[in-house]
Amino acid sequence: MWFYGGRFDASMGGAAAGIVVENVFIRASDIAANRIYSPGPGPIADADQRPLSYFIAHEVTHSDVARRFGRLMMLRYPMWLVEGYADYVGKGGDFDFDLNHKLFMEGDRAMNFGSSGLYREFHLKTAYLLDKQRKTLSQVFSDPPGDAQVETWLREYRPLRDFKDR
Repeated sequence: MWFYGGRFDASMGGAAAGIVVENVFIRASDIAANRIYSPGPGPIADADQRPLSYFIAHEVTHSDVARRFGRLMMLRYPMWLVEGYADYVGKGGDFDFDLNHKLFMEGDRAMNFGSSGLYREFHLKTAYLLDKQRKTLSQVFSDPPGDAQVETWLREYRPLRDFKDR
């Protein structure tokens, strides 16, 4: 099956075909256990934060965003925003911003999509805009900041407890 110039296969957790139809496809899963089967011999990365319900919510979010901001949103908006928001919704609040910010600042592999395949860095950027800058979803999608700008803001960000300790 082909989506956005790429093929859906067992290595993907799911896919939402939002340009022509609004179907969501999820890899083989154990519904009763709320888990998606791993494509390989080991467990999926971040399995504790990404059960089957995460993958369903993540892919449905892509369809919802396409409905709200246009079917070509995958081509129109930066990947960090498209995948970051879907991860934000998919995890349903199960994301430790301060821990992930610390990992980002340390250059941890889990925060690099290219080496980890995880959307944690994208989620961090999206959470920063929505939760720390208090922007609405419409504001973020109407004028998304560049990747470099969000990274600068994240590098300058200091949790409130840093100021309390001084």
